[in-house]
Amino acid sequence: MSRAYTKEEVREQFLDHIRTLVNYWDKEGGRDSKDKLEGLAFSFLTLLDGCACLPAFDISPSPHPEDREYYQENGENWYEDNMVINDDTMMHEIFCKK
Repeated sequence: MSRAYTKEEVREQFLDHIRTLVNYWDKEGGRDSKDKLEGLAFSFLTLLDGCACLPAFDISPSPHPEDREYYQENGENWYEDNMVINDDTMMHEIFCKK
């Protein structure tokens, strides 16, 4: 009978994919380290965007509860809790544009 994956199973699938990406880019010949690091970053973003063998994952800040007050008192900007920054875009495409 089918069922939803558990949190632990999804976590392990996610980490296994990261390990696979690291191994792939480590063995990628003919490239300098910067090219490999950019390739790894791009691959990681495609994973988060849902363009790999797993679904998309939300990226959102999770600041400490006291951060907002601290930054306000110091006249600085702060991060909103749970603001999903990749819900309307593909991060790997934005990464390539710069």
